Amino acid sequence: MEETTLHSWVNTILVILGLVVSLFVALRQGRRTMIEDVETFVKEFTEVQFKVDTMWDSIMKRGIVEAVNRGLMTVNSPVRLTHEGASAIETLTPVLRNRYEKEWCNFDERQLAYAIEHEYGTQIIKEVCIPEKISYMSCIAIAVAVAKGTNTLTEILDNVEEIRKRPIPDKFHDPNKQLPPPPSTT
Repeated sequence: MEETTLHSWVNTILVILGLVVSLFVALRQGRRTMIEDVETFVKEFTEVQFKVDTMWDSIMKRGIVEAVNRGLMTVNSPVRLTHEGASAIETLTPVLRNRYEKEWCNFDERQLAYAIEHEYGTQIIKEVCIPEKISYMSCIAIAVAVAKGTNTLTEILDNVEEIRKRPIPDKFHDPNKQLPPPPSTT
């Protein structure tokens, strides 16, 4: 069984286990109905997923900004890896390409970044980031472009409109929410 398939099964089992525990607690306490507990669980899970995706996207974008500023990538829609960027990670290129072609070819860029970070993060730090004096997320962005074999990133910056269409959990989109007053300067 592939690692990604195993990971998906583990996540599914954990979600189901969480639902079962939530339902059991609801029945034991008798304060809320099962439907309310399930709705609450789904809402909270959606909020967590939204936060994680937003943080990861922000970190990847920060890495791209640094890579562009250092001349390792260019922004010409799509983001393109420069010769300097490709040469910075050339020792890992064959390994990343091989894993992409065999296991990761159906991943979007975010999933690919997760996989590369998980599998090769320490190696990238030691072999690329430190010797080349490049930030970690810039290295991950470069690794994603190299792994795909296109030396481009087409989703992280170019699909901003698609990202904006994602449903925002109610907790983050409350039109009645008041901002706190600015701190006093006296």
